[in-house]
Amino acid sequence: MKKQIYFLAVLASTLFCLPSLHAETPSAGFVNFDTCILESKHGQHRTSAFHDAENKAKAVIADLEKQIQTLSDKLEDSEYLDGLSPEAEEELRSQLRMQSENLMRSQQQYYQGMNQARMQLIDSLRSCVQQACESVAKKHKLSMIIQKDSCFYYEPTQDITAEVVSEMDKNFEKENEGQQAATSDQQPAN
Repeated sequence: MKKQIYFLAVLASTLFCLPSLHAETPSAGFVNFDTCILESKHGQHRTSAFHDAENKAKAVIADLEKQIQTLSDKLEDSEYLDGLSPEAEEELRSQLRMQSENLMRSQQQYYQGMNQARMQLIDSLRSCVQQACESVAKKHKLSMIIQKDSCFYYEPTQDITAEVVSEMDKNFEKENEGQQAATSDQQPAN
């Protein structure tokens, strides 16, 4: 008899605890950060702006390299040097040294600037992904969203990357509408 009462008490407590245990079970979604950046309008816009700035800096460096090559070719051309005075030749060598120093400075600035811009780009995109993830998590009542690369396995049904990209696109459209409205408000009426 005591065993039956004990068994019923354990069974009853288990039945009462099951709903609360089930309610506290964390739910998770998984997101592919790279896909969010590559496929969202926000990511495409910001990476495009980054690549444009990178290409401009590369063009400046290429122009300096071309100038250095021209000066170097002149200094290697014996016929050209024969027609120059010693002062003019020294001036040419001085220009070559100055351009070489400018090139080194420009390259250092380029690498530092690009690294800094890359970090800012990643931070801003991470913020956009985080904002979209929070919205999707609230919508689906998820307790957490984990970056796909952080786990070895997850159920494909838990992948919410497409929804996060969609939310990022909505946020991007809202930002653009706000910027266009602000721009049109600042323009004087004709």
